[in-house]
Amino acid sequence: MKGTVSTESIASIFTRHGHEGRRAKLASNFSRFERDYLTEKAGLTAGEAPALGGVGADPAWWLLTTRRLVWSDGAEWHEVAIADLARVTHDMSAAVRRGQLDRRQWTDLDITAVDGPAGRLTLEPGAPFLGTWHVLQWLVKRAGKWRRQEAA
Repeated sequence: MKGTVSTESIASIFTRHGHEGRRAKLASNFSRFERDYLTEKAGLTAGEAPALGGVGADPAWWLLTTRRLVWSDGAEWHEVAIADLARVTHDMSAAVRRGQLDRRQWTDLDITAVDGPAGRLTLEPGAPFLGTWHVLQWLVKRAGKWRRQEAA
């Protein structure tokens, strides 16, 4: 089904380019509390499965499902369907200004949907950030392919 990816594909890319941290995990490794908390916050729909997510400093959280990316920084709630992902970028110049010269220190990704900016996702630095960034970049390419197929 277009717009849906498997949890196995997400897990494979994530573990190839990064690994879990204290707060960012594959959904299969969530504690029962984490799973219940994140799936309730995200409001999963029928046929949608959690794949990757994390809980930051309360009340921040994020969840990538088989159909969408959902997150909250505490002040705002954000949601982007995988099929609508257009860009996922990191502001390297801002990171350098903050003294984050090593990409293992980076935490922020700017998410853009086909209809414009969707918000900033803050992740656990290091391998969890890098793995998640690679997964989201893959999903952007996949979504672009779906859109091109629909347009043809």
